Amino acid sequence: MSLDIKSAFNLTDENIISDDFIQDNNDLMWIKKDIDLLVYIPSYMNWCLQHKERNGNLVCDYTINALAEHGRAKENSENLNFKYLCNKTQRGMVYNFLVWCKNTLKDCNEVQIERALKHWQ
Repeated sequence: MSLDIKSAFNLTDENIISDDFIQDNNDLMWIKKDIDLLVYIPSYMNWCLQHKERNGNLVCDYTINALAEHGRAKENSENLNFKYLCNKTQRGMVYNFLVWCKNTLKDCNEVQIERALKHWQ
């Protein structure tokens, strides 16, 4: 799935967000600068795939929460418009990622995952 996410969002070694940055900023909703959502959010999703049992899954929990918030936001939400920036393939990758989270991650909030899945269908 990691390769699929990288392909769908055109992530490369040059533009993917580093593990160090993600570990230092485990909740992407609280990053203080303007970010390219089409790079940052998939980078966090990819990190979750690679490090699912790390840091008590804080990054995974926060990433799922961010996807739930972006999934339910209205199109004109300036800071929460990731869903509307995504094309059909990218939205499908987010949905597949959330299904993976539901089936794979231990100790993650299933209610939050279900909420996110509902908004990304």
